[in-house]
Amino acid sequence: MCNDPLVVLFAFGVGLANFTSGRDRQPREIVAAIADALPVIDSYGHTGNVALEDGDMDEVGAVLEALTGTTWAVIGMHQLNDALTTLAGLPTPPHAVNERPTPGLAFAVTPSSDRDVISNERAHLHRISEGIVAVWKFDLLRAGILNRDRRRGGWGAISTDIARQVQGRWTARSRRTLDGLRKRALNPV
Repeated sequence: MCNDPLVVLFAFGVGLANFTSGRDRQPREIVAAIADALPVIDSYGHTGNVALEDGDMDEVGAVLEALTGTTWAVIGMHQLNDALTTLAGLPTPPHAVNERPTPGLAFAVTPSSDRDVISNERAHLHRISEGIVAVWKFDLLRAGILNRDRRRGGWGAISTDIARQVQGRWTARSRRTLDGLRKRALNPV
């Protein structure tokens, strides 16, 4: 169990849930491989979300990339907490009746410009810092329920939208995923 939030890193892999792009290892296999090389506290979900004991962020990112063949955003506990606090303090953006604004964050995996981000029909975007963007993904609803037949793209599409605007490579996660990983990091099972 990790009782000190100062020694927790969070890592978010790019494209690990996209098995149609050639990924052949299941999430548990990926986490097991990571745990053989790095001090994993816990993981959450199936999209490459890992809590690790503290280390050099660049070194951790390099090890993760070597193990998985993809790039990772690596941030500290306080950086994540601050971003989630900022996200919670921002007003929910206006949206259509048939839309649900799902909150989340996008993280820079590689350097980007410092330009502002511009919202689009897929998401409302708000730059928190050089490397973090607050996101409200506009999920389409049908009769008040998520419409799985009409999608505007997932969190990966949001990441691509941000990269088109400010360059760099980005990865995005829902608030639910971020809260789940943070909770597991502080209270591993």
